[in-house]
Amino acid sequence: MVRVQAKTDRRSSLASPDQQAAPRQRWILYETTIVLLITFVPLLLAPFLPSIAGLLELIALSFPIIYLFAEKLARHRPWRELGIKRHGFIADLAANWRLFLAVVIVLQLIPVTLYYLLLPDALSHTSGRVPQFSNLGILIPLILVLTLREELVFRGLFQERFSWFIGQLPAIVGVSVLFALSHLSSGAPVIVGVDVGFVFLDSVVYGLIFSRSRNVFVAWAAHAAADIIGLALLLTASLAIA
Repeated sequence: MVRVQAKTDRRSSLASPDQQAAPRQRWILYETTIVLLITFVPLLLAPFLPSIAGLLELIALSFPIIYLFAEKLARHRPWRELGIKRHGFIADLAANWRLFLAVVIVLQLIPVTLYYLLLPDALSHTSGRVPQFSNLGILIPLILVLTLREELVFRGLFQERFSWFIGQLPAIVGVSVLFALSHLSSGAPVIVGVDVGFVFLDSVVYGLIFSRSRNVFVAWAAHAAADIIGLALLLTASLAIA
């Protein structure tokens, strides 16, 4: 009985299994899909509309965050349902240390080594889609802010919501596809495909960490650390080739 209750609690008050909640659950699904479209359509249109690309990217960046917190206030949802926990970070991180090290170390070393040995053009391609700041006092805080925003949106909002309807694993995979596509940039098809493929793998691990911990901050720590380590490895490999 305790296990059944715990499973129900993890699904959130918005995903109650009773029949009276069915219309509300359908609306939640439609609502989340609309937010998803408003988030991704501008990103897809931005390369084709350079005159308003900045505005489209601003909409994509800000709208899901505004929605997430407005919906939280409107429906009186506790912070923990958004994966925002004030306590338990150390315990949740310790419970996921293997996944943390896998994405922060292993999944950063593998692509950079591959690029260095076989696809040197991929180094400049991947470096070109990350923030370019020589001042670490600007770059690292920017990475922390951007990765927090991505984890709140992709894990706290989209993965959490879609997991109510299609299950944890399909939600992790589906959201990771979207996450990878949001990192698309122009380039040779092979290089772009390999780059996006590794972004997808990173995202799957972030999703697994969130699914196991229900803590956005743990997924954020993994994401931010992976980006910082990955960027350092990219720069090191690029200098070695130059």
